[in-house]
Amino acid sequence: MRRRVAIAAAFLMTMTLAPEPASTPAQAHEPLRVILASSEGLVPLEQVLSMLRKRYSGEQLDAQIVRNPPSLVFYEIQWLTREGRKIVFIVNARDGKIVATRGLESDENPSR
Repeated sequence: MRRRVAIAAAFLMTMTLAPEPASTPAQAHEPLRVILASSEGLVPLEQVLSMLRKRYSGEQLDAQIVRNPPSLVFYEIQWLTREGRKIVFIVNARDGKIVATRGLESDENPSR
């Protein structure tokens, strides 16, 4: 069982979590990403993106999982606002809370 979890975690770390166009064959891997994230106790990326859409205008450019150290897991999400500004959100992947931002007017840290 531990070997399966380790293999799944290694596979998840190598994957880019940006959504892919529906017309690509890689779409078949999307359910696997959700299952792997769920098995690690992570908030699904789509849930985090939904929260960001409600709070900020714009769309996701890119997203990836960052582990530092391996027990801490974050989503690093690049966002493009409707005004053309790029924002980078660092989100705790275990609870879905924004822990840092880059590119907001005040570069605020929401945890303060």
